[in-house]
Amino acid sequence: PGEVTDTPKVERITKFMDWWARVWSPIRSFFDSWTKYAIGMGDVLTESAWEVEELDSGQEEEIPMTDEQGMPLTNQDGTPANQKIRKLNRIEKTVSRIITKDKWLFMDGAKDIQKDVVIMKETFLFKDLEEMERQGMALNIVSKLRPLIIVPAPQGLDPIESERIRDIKMRNVPVEIVRWYGHYDIDGTGYRDSIRMMVASEHRVYLGGVRMKDVTKSGRRPLDCTKYNDFFRRIDSLEGEGCLHQVRELSEELDAIFNQMTDANTLNVLRPGFYDPSGDLDAPTIKLAPNRMTPVTNPSQNVYFPPFDIPTERLINAIRLVMEFIERLTAASNYVMGRESEIVGGSGTATRTNAIMQSAETRFTIPADRLRAGAARILTTHLDLIQLNIPQGMETRVLGEDNQPLFQQGELTDQGISGQYDAFLAPDLTFGSKSMEREIANLLYGVLLQNPLVATDPVKIYKITADLLK
Repeated sequence: PGEVTDTPKVERITKFMDWWARVWSPIRSFFDSWTKYAIGMGDVLTESAWEVEELDSGQEEEIPMTDEQGMPLTNQDGTPANQKIRKLNRIEKTVSRIITKDKWLFMDGAKDIQKDVVIMKETFLFKDLEEMERQGMALNIVSKLRPLIIVPAPQGLDPIESERIRDIKMRNVPVEIVRWYGHYDIDGTGYRDSIRMMVASEHRVYLGGVRMKDVTKSGRRPLDCTKYNDFFRRIDSLEGEGCLHQVRELSEELDAIFNQMTDANTLNVLRPGFYDPSGDLDAPTIKLAPNRMTPVTNPSQNVYFPPFDIPTERLINAIRLVMEFIERLTAASNYVMGRESEIVGGSGTATRTNAIMQSAETRFTIPADRLRAGAARILTTHLDLIQLNIPQGMETRVLGEDNQPLFQQGELTDQGISGQYDAFLAPDLTFGSKSMEREIANLLYGVLLQNPLVATDPVKIYKITADLLK
């Protein structure tokens, strides 16, 4: 908050966003996949949007009919002319989705996701494009794109039935779409607006464009690019280095070691040998089978199988050595299972395990801070979308434990939540552990009870006790 009077408003928005992200538009599962993708691939591109879902209520409502000038029409008997339409329940939410690396392109030297050009290549079904046109999110779908998509009609059927089947096939035709984020002077004023355009690349049909100021309240792109780690040679690049890239060469080395062990086992089971060609041994006709004997004259002299002494123990030690490198790079090891190391024969004591885990936490503090900052930016984008599109009557949806509204009338409107706010995610001291959370709660409870300001006030004692039990 910038002023003292802003504090209640900030607290109100914090409480509202906590309800929005947990109850109304849950994003926990998204952040689960988002974190895994960022750690594995090294970077993750996220696009957020305002999603509207219309559900049929099974009821109809009448609306007055108007002419081109907006004047109400009347029937022949003088009564107002009304039109019956289906009553739909609108559910409006914010959503975020991951754009995988094979679907986006950056220009060479791109450094800022908000300033540089971003290109996305995706595939939509034609029925989804029709729905987007119906909602006003696209154009030229039916008038220009549909005639260019060739779907043969089935033969030997009635023309009406044949056309119906063709329409069904048309709805499920995949269409490759290119979406372009960039800057362009639309109205010729000399100012380059931040816009997003959509084009059917295969058919070269323009499907619409929109200014970013009509997408978010701040006019910023609803995009975020979070890096897990940097490449040494491309520090400023939007692409990052993930755990999969770090362990790629080590995994190839493990594959080579396992191949050597497989070859060694093959040589031990199917040994190559030598025999006297002038003897009575007919090698091509020999069949090996369990409990089968083959007569050979003087086998110790005429047949020889050289010994192959392959030190597989060295290969196993090499595997353990490579695994040690992987564990140090990624902290994905048996350390978390209570063992210090398989090479040194760790005792598995809690003290040693905690020491190793604390060292890993120190090493991965910076990547974890980057992920928290990226998640905070995504939450800020959600608030940016809400400030522009918040539906009416949200105060009646957010209820407290006593089933009473938490917000007063007018507090959850475009004016009530207007302003510039940034989300911040504090580190979780419990790391998702319920037992550690209980230990911290008990410790805090004991400390507060020793505070005279709390111990002398029954209301405060009741409050901290209720928080502990909760």
